[in-house]
Amino acid sequence: RRYEEDAGAMQARVAAANEDKGRAQSEVRVLLAELQQAQAHAAQAEEEGARLRASTIFHQDLLHEAQSRSQDVERVEKEASRARASLADVSKELVWEREQA
Repeated sequence: RRYEEDAGAMQARVAAANEDKGRAQSEVRVLLAELQQAQAHAAQAEEEGARLRASTIFHQDLLHEAQSRSQDVERVEKEASRARASLADVSKELVWEREQA
C-alpha cells in the first residue's frame, strides 16, 4: 500500500515536471521567435543605415560638384568682367583715335 502511494506521488511529480518542461519549451520557442524577429529588425536597420550612408555620400558628392561649378562660374564671371573692361578700354581708344583723325 505504501509503495502504491509513493508510486502515485512519483507519477504526480513526473507529470508536474513534464508540465513544467512543456511550459519551459513553449517559453523557449516564444523567446526564439522574438530573437529571430529582433535579428530581422536589426538586419533591416543595418540595410537602412547602409542606404543612408550611400545617400549621404552621393549628396556630399553632389554638393562638392555644385561648389566646384559655382567656383567655375565665379571665375568665368571675373574673366567676363575683365573682358568687358578691356573692350571698354579698346572702344575708348578707338573713339579717341577717330577724334584725332
